[in-house]
Amino acid sequence: MGEARQQGAPVHGNVAHLLPPHYKQTVSEWLREDAPSFDYGGFVVGEAMAEARLLGKSPVGVFRALR
Repeated sequence: MGEARQQGAPVHGNVAHLLPPHYKQTVSEWLREDAPSFDYGGFVVGEAMAEARLLGKSPVGVFRALR
């Protein structure tokens, strides 16, 4: 038997060439419009219960009582 025959887009060329030349600029504009700054609240929200821990170099001190 010879080589395995490949199928699909990679056989016919790079599909990235189908994108318009300004696609990177357009995507950047979409991101600036939808999320002008990093949303820390949205980053930590999820559907499952989880535990978070804050780590630091200083001793816990008076904040130990809050636990």
